[in-house]
Amino acid sequence: MSPGEFARTYGWSERAVRKLARDIGACHILGKTMTLTDEDCAALLEATKCPSKYTGAARSTITEALSMGADYAALVAQRTKQSRRASRWKSKRVNGKVIWMDRGVS
Repeated sequence: MSPGEFARTYGWSERAVRKLARDIGACHILGKTMTLTDEDCAALLEATKCPSKYTGAARSTITEALSMGADYAALVAQRTKQSRRASRWKSKRVNGKVIWMDRGVS
C-alpha cells in the first residue's frame, strides 16, 4: 500500500503518514518510493492510538488517596502562609514644600 492510499483510507494527509512512518520506522523505502506493508499499517494505527485508558466513558476525577499523605489542615495552612519573598508596597515619602520657580509669580 502506498502512503497516499493509506491517507485516503483513514482521512489523513499523505505528508503526515510519510512523516510518522519514517519516525517510527514502519515503512520500506527504495529511492523516493515508500511502501507500507500490512504490519506497517498496523504499526501506524497503533502509534496514533490514544494513550489514555479513560476515553471510553465519563469517569470521576476523584483519586483514591490524598497526595503525599498530607491532611487537609496542613494543606490549608500551606496555602494561606504568606510568602517570605513578597515585599510590601510602600508609599513614597513627601519631601516637603513645592516652590514655584517662575520669576513672574510671587
